[in-house]
Amino acid sequence: MYLYRDVLFTGDSLMRKKDGVAIAPSLFSEDSERNRASLRALEPLAFDKIADGHAGVTTGAKGKLARFLAGS
Repeated sequence: MYLYRDVLFTGDSLMRKKDGVAIAPSLFSEDSERNRASLRALEPLAFDKIADGHAGVTTGAKGKLARFLAGS
């Protein structure tokens, strides 16, 4: 992943979904549990948007990621 200003480019690691974010389907990630655990390293970073490799740009992404991680 790359952070540029307030945009986190996540590739296939974190993707937009209808009203939040999700880890990429198993097609794009060999170890979804490890992927989910690595997303916790993003918590201290300052970002508002994610740009993933497939679904586009998500705003309010930091809060959506926090909700996703709280549910896991």
